[in-house]
Amino acid sequence: MKAHSARRATQAYFLLSGIAMATWAALIPSLKLRLELSDSQLGSILLVFGLGAIFMTPLAGRLVKRWGSHRMLALSGMVTTLLLPLLALADTLQGLGAELFLFGAASGLAGVSSNTQGLQVQQALERPVMSSFHALFSVGGLVGALGCSLLLNIGMRWGILSTLITALLFGLALWQYPQLLPPDEQPGPRKTQPWRWPSGQLWLLSLMAFCCYLSEGAMLDWSAVFLHFERGLPEHNAAWGYAVFACAMAVGRLWGDRWVTALGATRVIAGGSGLAAGGMLLFVLSPHPVGSLAGCFLIGIGAANLVPTLVASGALLPGRNPEANIAWIVTLGYIGIIAGPGLVGFAAEAIGLHLALMSLAGLLLWVAAVAQRSQSRMINREPDTPC
Repeated sequence: MKAHSARRATQAYFLLSGIAMATWAALIPSLKLRLELSDSQLGSILLVFGLGAIFMTPLAGRLVKRWGSHRMLALSGMVTTLLLPLLALADTLQGLGAELFLFGAASGLAGVSSNTQGLQVQQALERPVMSSFHALFSVGGLVGALGCSLLLNIGMRWGILSTLITALLFGLALWQYPQLLPPDEQPGPRKTQPWRWPSGQLWLLSLMAFCCYLSEGAMLDWSAVFLHFERGLPEHNAAWGYAVFACAMAVGRLWGDRWVTALGATRVIAGGSGLAAGGMLLFVLSPHPVGSLAGCFLIGIGAANLVPTLVASGALLPGRNPEANIAWIVTLGYIGIIAGPGLVGFAAEAIGLHLALMSLAGLLLWVAAVAQRSQSRMINREPDTPC
């Protein structure tokens, strides 16, 4: 069946994106040393990636509507993989910045086109599958991180390693492209909808996604700092917190579609954000590192299916094209994951890291309260569907 083949192809592209992002993350320390970047220069360069993603994401909805999510997903996947060797071999700060802006733009296009393609597959299969796609992104991140670490430890240089990864991922993109679903063609001339300001419902879902992404970004950049300086874990073990968090997210997303089918989208969002908030409090308040690591696990399990379910719910809100709705949600989400670490840092300077992280628990509890209050009107109309 075409829909089942498209599901496997979409999973392959999510896996590709996860491996590419993990490769870039593993490359950062090498670039910092080779280009002799200061912390402020590195921070500026990392911000360029976010600017590229934010610049492209609002345009991506129009591109996907015009050319189809299948073409834009393939294009973004190929561009992303082809940029990896250029990033690895960059020899000037200006060149790295230009390449990273394109890398961020390609990632932004991939975020919108992959979620749009996932929604098409979900509609074709007539059952929730969005969480399984995001699970493959998490799996790709783990595979990419472990693979890069292993190959670097046996002496492979970044030029060869990045070229090898590019060849594998580019081949995967070409192989799976024919299986992706084209947009449904309606008889007669194509109707174009004028641009409309997002509705209050879409704004609310986007702000919920912003809070979820902000919490994920904070775990990425601050969990190791907290475990090392506040809980006394050795520096080489401080990354355990994010590893536990990432593994829990991957496991939670593998089961997410079953939970959405059984419980409905509202309960998944309300329960997941509530569980993540409880995990954040345990992470901060537990006096022992084991308790904090348990908190990381609960945060990962709770947060695993929040973004996939919010995207699927927002895509089908009336009044705008699904592509435009997805682009809006993903844009605010990217702003959250980019701004989150910085906001936590400013808050930590003012009120302390403990209270800054606990404030994230408050945001997640707000997401849970909104989801619960909006059960019948905003997020799902049937108990077994995401919208």
